[in-house]
Amino acid sequence: MNTMKKTIITLLAVLAVSTALAGENLPKPDPEFHGNIGETFQDSKPDAGSFRRRSAYDYYAKLDDGLVQRALPPSLFAAESESGSKGTLGSEHNKSRSLLEKATDPTSILTQLQFQNIFVPNTYDADGYSNQTILQPVLPIPTGWDLFPMQILRPTLPLHVHSADPDGPVEETSGLGDLLVIDLFLPKRAEWGTWGIGPVAIFPTASDDRLGQGKWQLGPAAVVLYSGIKNWQFGGLVQNPISIAGDSDRNAVSTLLVQPIATRHFKDGWYAGWGEIPFSYEWLNGDYNIPLNMRLGRVTKLGNAPVNMFIEPFYTPSSFQREGQSEWGIKFNLTFLFPKK
Repeated sequence: MNTMKKTIITLLAVLAVSTALAGENLPKPDPEFHGNIGETFQDSKPDAGSFRRRSAYDYYAKLDDGLVQRALPPSLFAAESESGSKGTLGSEHNKSRSLLEKATDPTSILTQLQFQNIFVPNTYDADGYSNQTILQPVLPIPTGWDLFPMQILRPTLPLHVHSADPDGPVEETSGLGDLLVIDLFLPKRAEWGTWGIGPVAIFPTASDDRLGQGKWQLGPAAVVLYSGIKNWQFGGLVQNPISIAGDSDRNAVSTLLVQPIATRHFKDGWYAGWGEIPFSYEWLNGDYNIPLNMRLGRVTKLGNAPVNMFIEPFYTPSSFQREGQSEWGIKFNLTFLFPKK
């Protein structure tokens, strides 16, 4: 079995496991309950009294006064504190945050498993199309430090299903790309938002020289997120990996990556804003790329699993790039969310 098939099978296995885990994190329906949402019913236990169903799950309350008020199921977008308890004030900044806000905030203390597919029909100075799938877990980890009580580990592994090549279709290839890892340390969240700093590292895991840079890289990373305006998020994520070792026949690299953040939240879990594809500038040879992109997404449920789904078209004018960047393309994203109970 070739590398491509093994990788695809691994990705499908991870997807199956993540779906199962997501289901475990959700409340289970009450098997002994009978009745519709908002309906008063008699509990099956003797002398238990009347109860009213509040959702498809085990959220129902006894009616002491006999009045029936319609109860809505718990909203996926209801306010949720950083500790995960709904309807309470956040322990870090006395401000509740919804799952929608957390899902679009790169500094959120929210475990995630992200799958992306990026399709590029046209690449400057190259023939053929490119298509890659990206696997990216997001792992919040307590540090026990007063100054930076949390860290967010974000490894990103690209699978290049099909890669365009400047030498024509005969040189097109596929396989794994280089593994990128960002480790951000975060202070306690303030009323206006938060910030974080940490290292970024790139490991030369590419299965073909044309799919990676062939260098071990290490550099700084920083993020700032302002959420002081209702329904808006502004900020940026900056990183600059620098080659420190690797194949001596490959060029040294030092790349500045800037990802602007501008997101507007709407009703029912919808949101829109600037996309995730970063601007880039290579300090050593002057190559640059400034893609124009925006995304439209929604935080909803896939079965019982909370997910964040978005679509992100992008376009790079020829004057906004140098040396074989993507001309235009589209990104599809599916992220499984694992909020605390």
